[in-house]
Amino acid sequence: MNEVVEAISDPSILNKETAIKEIYESAGEAKLLGRARDNLLASTKDEKLKTIVDKLYREYAVVGSGSTADAVRYELRTGELLSPSGHSMKAQQNIVALTKRINSGELNSFDRSTAEHIIRDLLQALGGN
Repeated sequence: MNEVVEAISDPSILNKETAIKEIYESAGEAKLLGRARDNLLASTKDEKLKTIVDKLYREYAVVGSGSTADAVRYELRTGELLSPSGHSMKAQQNIVALTKRINSGELNSFDRSTAEHIIRDLLQALGGN
């Protein structure tokens, strides 16, 4: 996991919208369609990764982009939990799941970049950023 954390701790990615745009531009084939959830689901090829993305980005969420990371940020900032147990544990569990997908060697380069971006976003949210 240290290798993954090092690979995704690049401070040049300042916000997730820029990071998502960079991922799409590097793929060359994907086109931005709308919300982060829709964009990620439409362009992710690996079905197991799609399942994780679907869990991490809520379609009708009202906080931020609908991401678990944005829910964690909100909960840490306000002290108000958006679910009975909050979203920090969900974020931690999915960092593990995403790392396992990366380490499986089954992801294409675009899906790997997507997974790394989501891990980075979750880690930043858990760290209060």
